[in-house]
Order: sequence, then structure tokens, then C-alpha cells
Amino acid sequence: MLDGIKNKQIEKKDLLLVVAFAILGYLFSMPQWIQFMNILNPILGFLVYEVITFIALYVIARVGHISIKGIKINRLRQIIGLFLITTSWFILVDWTNPYVQYVTTGKLEGASNVFYQSEDGASWFFWYDVLGIKIIEGVRILAFSLMPAILTFIGIILIGSSEKIEIKEFV
Repeated sequence: MLDGIKNKQIEKKDLLLVVAFAILGYLFSMPQWIQFMNILNPILGFLVYEVITFIALYVIARVGHISIKGIKINRLRQIIGLFLITTSWFILVDWTNPYVQYVTTGKLEGASNVFYQSEDGASWFFWYDVLGIKIIEGVRILAFSLMPAILTFIGIILIGSSEKIEIKEFV
């Protein structure tokens, strides 16, 4: 492991990222922060969470070297695209939403608001509480299949290196 560190030049900005993560970890685990987040509903908490995530991606992309399939991610629309794809991924794998609560306990309630302020928790809240769709299996498909598919599609379009949008056939 140390050989890998010796062979890679660690830049000052890399160390600043390490320090920034340590400081953010300290701040975001403070009881006052968690209590503040708990008074927010899943959408408002999600917005706070996502603004923090977007700012982090933006800073890392602007000072670092993020690329996907040879496309350097450094323009705002590309960072938004990456952000949408990242959000989609966490809708798929967070498992911090009322549906998981329902499957595991038989009821939708029971966890704190902070628990549901994730991508998947906010997606469920949007379809079930905001739009008022109360068919659990339908909301599951809308929140965890349709929503990430739409966000990923938009993200791919935004990341693309050219302004021209072209959808190629699957062969």
C-alpha cells in the first residue's frame, strides 16, 4: 500500500480534500447538526444533503480530475449530469426509505426524519406524500425504477462532450 503512495505524487489539493473530509465529518456528526436535520421533512433534508453533495462534486471537479469515458468533467452542466447519475445510484442502493421500513416491519412509520433524508427516502416521499400516490407497489416502481432512470438519462445527456444529443440504437 505504501508503494502505491510512493509512486503517486500527492498534491497539496489532495491533502486539502482529506482535511476537508475530516472537518466535514466532525461537523456533520455533531448532535446539533443531526437535531437540526431531524426537524426537516424528507424533501427539505434531502435538499440540504444534496446541496452539500453538489458543492462537494463541484469543488472536486474544478480542482481535481474527474473523467468518465475519457470525457473530463469540469463544466457546470457535466457536474450536474454526474450529480444526477450519482443521485440515481443512491436511490438504488441506500435502502433508507419508508418502503424498506414497510417491508421489514409492516408499517411505513417508525424511523427519524434524518433516516429518510436520503435520495431514496426523498424519492419515496415525493411520490407517496407530495403527489399522494398511495399504492405501495406503484410508488415502489415510480420511486426506485422510473425516477433513477429519468435522472440517469438526463445526466448522460448533460455529461456528453458535444451539445448535439444523439440516441444510438442498441445492437
